[in-house]
Order: sequence, then structure tokens, then C-alpha cells
Amino acid sequence: MSNQRDINAAWFEKRVEPQVEKLTRSSSDELLMCSPLREDRSPSFTVNLEKGCWHDLGTDESGTLTELAARLGVPAPEYAGGGTSSSRKEQDAKAEAENKARVEAARAVWDMSVEEGVSTHEYLKAKQLDAAGLDLRVLSFSGPAVPKPYQKIPRRGQLVVPVRDAKTDQLVGVEMIDCFKADGKWGKRDLGVKEAGYWEAGTCSKKDAPLVFCEGMATAATVKRFVGDSARAICCFGAGNVPVVAAVLHARFPKSKIIVATDADSAGEAAFLSVVNGECAEDPKTGRKLKAWKREPIPDALEVRPPKKASSDGAAVSAGLDSFRDAQGLDAVQAALQALKVHKPEECHDDWNDVMCCEGVHKAAEMFANRLYAAKFVGEYLNKEYNDDDEPLTDMSTLTGGLVPERYYAVENTFPQGLTVLEAPPKSGKSWLCLQACAAIAKGAPFMGLKTTKSKVLYIDFEDDEIEIRKRWKAIGGSVSEDQFMILSRISAFDQRGLTRLANLVLENKFRFVVVDMWAQVKPPSSGKENAYMEENKIARAIKAIADRLGIALVLVHHERKYSSSLSIIEAGSGTQGLPGAADSVVRLMPPETGLKGEGTRAVLSRTGRRVRADDTPLVWTAPGWRRMTAEEVHEKEDQEVNAIERAIFQTLNDKDAPASTKEIIAGVKKAFAGQNIKQPSENSVRIHLSRLVQNRELERCGRGSYWFPVARPLTEAFEEAAKEELSPET
Repeated sequence: MSNQRDINAAWFEKRVEPQVEKLTRSSSDELLMCSPLREDRSPSFTVNLEKGCWHDLGTDESGTLTELAARLGVPAPEYAGGGTSSSRKEQDAKAEAENKARVEAARAVWDMSVEEGVSTHEYLKAKQLDAAGLDLRVLSFSGPAVPKPYQKIPRRGQLVVPVRDAKTDQLVGVEMIDCFKADGKWGKRDLGVKEAGYWEAGTCSKKDAPLVFCEGMATAATVKRFVGDSARAICCFGAGNVPVVAAVLHARFPKSKIIVATDADSAGEAAFLSVVNGECAEDPKTGRKLKAWKREPIPDALEVRPPKKASSDGAAVSAGLDSFRDAQGLDAVQAALQALKVHKPEECHDDWNDVMCCEGVHKAAEMFANRLYAAKFVGEYLNKEYNDDDEPLTDMSTLTGGLVPERYYAVENTFPQGLTVLEAPPKSGKSWLCLQACAAIAKGAPFMGLKTTKSKVLYIDFEDDEIEIRKRWKAIGGSVSEDQFMILSRISAFDQRGLTRLANLVLENKFRFVVVDMWAQVKPPSSGKENAYMEENKIARAIKAIADRLGIALVLVHHERKYSSSLSIIEAGSGTQGLPGAADSVVRLMPPETGLKGEGTRAVLSRTGRRVRADDTPLVWTAPGWRRMTAEEVHEKEDQEVNAIERAIFQTLNDKDAPASTKEIIAGVKKAFAGQNIKQPSENSVRIHLSRLVQNRELERCGRGSYWFPVARPLTEAFEEAAKEELSPET
């Protein structure tokens, strides 16, 4: 760096720019942006790189870049010495003095505030919060002026929330909330120091109680209402402050479980990831980074963020999009665009207080409990270390007598409670089969002639878009009652976050049958710590255990590595055998080697596993989907296959014109079946047919396991000529 201005510019780009919005340059040295120190919707904060100072036009506060760094909780810029900047020591001393003045002013505001009027404050009434037991005050309309440097803040009945240092519990600031909304939002101001500051909602008498970290005061107070005396609810005053406060309090209370209940937005997600990873996380939506505090990671922290509310106008918006897509002509296009503008989605749930206000306290508390329950048991299964020392002995005499509880089957002898792997070659009609199964189970109708249990269904389809799903649904004549069959286009990989998300969906919507199409899309990335089989089997066992815990039938759709009738149903899946080895049921759709070739294509639905009996169901493709073959079709098919196999055996012997070994005959049969719209026989099937032909005296065994036609039935020209010569009268 050549001078102080360049040092300031580099520092700003690295430390401040990721935390601000609407950044513009009013001159070569002057930058204009939204304030990083308060809620700001329009740019009103300036930074001068040459002079090394900042000015907040909204609050009339100003200071040096060192002071700004202290308030943002980031390292201060280095100084080159000389020039327009004072020494680092002087800057630090000045910043420390001003910080101390701000803290003293915040404490003075807290002291001049009163408890009277807290319970009737408009903010608490709007948030449906009870002030009893909460450490809150109100700054009344009359009294002494707010001390410097906040003397321009008027007294207008603000709600005052104390901010305490996470390390010392000393009061270091306050948050002031107006008693009215401006531009649809509650005005808030932070006095003193907010970084590493927190507020606890109520009290907790239990030692080492779990710590639930929230972004705002209203959220923390709401969560406290949910958890009561069983946990501590902590307000961190923003997503960026959550990782800092969590790290400090975790160090102070190492036996307390850490629970992150941030808002349902990208900043809340980044806060949770920062807590878990122990380093600066980036908001995946805006790209802004949280404050760059280096902390110890808390990998076992639980995520209990609220659900986002789906828009009730989604169907109307989709209809508008369809109209726009199909519009012909300028007038039609303009009308479709106007239709899109009038359909506005409802406001999403941002935090747990929004959920409570919308759904009611009892339902919101149930949702919070379900999400906490899901996060806990998913983490337990994923991190479970199997130790045989912990397993008790079971006396079989205690298991005799009494009724054996019935296990849930979405489809009898096919999709049991637990984990099922559905294997099929690519482009073989497996997605059609899944959609047909979901439709049948949602209605309680038979599926391929098999009994189903009417259940709520979730189909997570990574393969097809909404248009294709709607087209297929219409083609199969799908019709189910409202909320009985739901589609999801994507879900996170099945690590702790993805499986917790799945558990939340199941618990909150009461799904019993879940299909994930495809396994490759949700398979967690390899850690490289174990071999491929052990790694895949470990995650599959956890998924199975979670499905059993939830009482659902979970189907993972999986590609076969290749089509080969010589592979067993367990061996056929792509990758290792770790996934099917852990499954309760393995189902395989086996069309011909040529794949799905339209009307009349035949296939077999095979299954095996610990919770199903080995069985095959013959299917035939009758557009637009699969159906079970009738008894007449099955007999006809079997006759065709038998005749085809025997013809292929005879043809192989004729082509060779000499005795052939079993291996040669099997190769010849496979060659004859290649490219035909019929299931290729297995090696064992060919051997059975050879044995039957020998028993029927249509073939005979020669030496060393070879086969040839009986002497009494010579078919080759050479044998026929020899026979004629032997039977000639002249001889």
C-alpha cells in the first residue's frame, strides 16, 4: 500500500462492505451506503477514505474508522503513519473514550426508564406478548433529555430493552422500540454497544438448561413462552450477533445444549451455519458476510427455525404464469402481466413470533416442540456410535404371548414402514410407477393389484418440473382430496439439516408415505474418512432408523449400475451395496434390456427384504402407465418365454453343428434374446430348460457337460446323409 487512503480502502472492502447495502460512490474518496449500525432503508451513511472518518446522517453521529471498527466488531485498519491520520494509539484511545461515553449514556437511559406502562406498550400488544417476568422498561414522554451523544433522540414512550455483555453480564447498551409504526415497521434504535450483547427473556431455575438463541426480543419472549422453565431464551439483537453470543455463552456454560432459533430467512440460515462451523458464514441470498469473529465451532448445535408459510395465492400466480405463457398478441400479453401484478403472496413467517400471531400459541408451541424433537433425534441417530457394551440381553420368554403389533405397509409386501430402495435402469418408467403408487396410496386404492393403506403422501421429485408432473398427473387421471398428496421439487442433502427438514415436513403434515426421486440428489458428500460401503451403509442405517422413528414408509429411488439379469436384486443398484444392505425392502423394476419401448412393454416388479417376502409381479406398459398383467397374459408370456428359450437353445446347437457346453449355450441364448422386447432369461433359467429337455429326451448329455440332439433325432445335414446311407437297400 502506498498511502493511508489505500490502506483504508482495502480495509473497508474487506471488513465493512460485506455488511452494508446500497453502496454508491459520491466521489473518489466519499462512499454512501445504508447504515451498518442501525436499520436503514435508504443510504444515509458516509465514509471518507482519505480522511479516515464516517458520518451517520440519520443520527448525526460520526467518528474515525477505528471507532467504526469497534462498533462493528471487526479489526481496525492499520495506519501508515503521518499524513492526515493520527497515530493508532491516539485513534484507539479516542475510540475507547467514545465507546465508554455511549455505554454510560445507554445506562443513563435505562436508569431514567420506568416499569410502568410496559404491559400496555403498543409493540408488545401487537406482538401478543405478556410483559410479566420480562426485564423491560419504558422511556416516558416527560423527563430529562436523553444524554449525549444521543441527545437528538426524543422521548416518545419507547420500549427499552437492556443489552448485557455476554462475558460479564454488565449493561452495555439498550434497544429502543417506538410505540408506533413508520412505513409499516417499528422504529428501533441501538444505544451503547450491541456487539456480543444479549437479553434473556425471563429467568430459568434449572442448572445447565439448554440455551435457545433468537434474533429479536419478541422472538425470544415468544420462545420463552413455549419452553417455560425448561430452557433459557436468549435475544442476540440480530442474526450477525448470534454466533458471537452463542460462542461466549457456550464457553461459560459448556454443559448447556445450544439451540439456534433464528429467523426463517437466508441471514438466519447463515447464522446457524456460522455457529456450527465456528467461522464467518455468508448469507446465501444476499452474499453478505456475518461479522468476522473467529470462534470455536459448536457442531452439535440444533437448528429449530420456523417454517415459512406457503402463499395461498400460489395457484392464482401459477394460473397467471400459464396465461402469460399461452398469451398470443400484445393485448393478451399485457392482460396476463396485469393478472400477475394483482396476485401478491401472503407475508411469510419470519420468526416464531410471527408463527404464534398467525397460528395461535398452542399450535405454534406444538410446531416448535416438533421441530426441536426432530432436530434432537436426527442428531442422535446420525452421530450414534454403536457399542455392544450398551446393549442389554433380552429374555425370549418375555416375548411370548400377547398380540404382535401390526406394522404399517403403504403397499402390502412392497413398501413397509422403514426404508425401501426402488431400483430401475434409467428411462425405464420408474417415475411413472412412483406417481401411480403415490396416487393409489393417497386414495387407498389398489396398486398393481396389491392392497394399500390410505395415507398422506409426499413425493420429492428432482427429476421432473411442474409442467411434466402436471401432464403425467392428468394422463393417469389423478384425483385426490386436498392436502392428501403433496409434491416437493427439492430438499437438502440427507445430512443432519436435510433429515431434520424431512422430519419437520413429516411431523407437521402427518405424511406416512414419502418418495425421494432420486437418491443421488440427497446422498451426502463423502467425508473420505471411511470406505465407500461403510459410509453409505452408515447414512442408510440412520435414514432407516429415522423412518422407523417417524412411522413412515420412505422410498429412495435409485439407478441400477447396468441392466443384467445375472445380477441379484441387491447387486443391481449403482454404487456400493451399503444402501440396499441397510434397507428393509428392495424393490426392482426390471423391464427388457431394450428399456421402455412403448405399448406392450413387459416388466417384472421384484422385491425382497427383511420386511417383505420375495415375490414378483408381472407388469405391462399400457399408456399412460404400468398395470398388472392378467392371468391370461401371464400364461401367454410364460409360454412365449419357454418357447423362445428352447428355440434359442436349438438354434445355438444348429449354428454350431456340434455338441455345445452349458456356457456356450447360455451365451447363444443371450445373443438370441438381445434386442428383443422380452425379459432376458437368467443363466439358471437356461440350465433348468436344458435339464427339462434332457428329461423329455429332446436333448442328451455328451461327455464333459456338453449337450447334443439324441441320435434318434438327427437334425443336421451330416447326420441326415449318414442315416440315409445306413438305411439304403444297396447297403
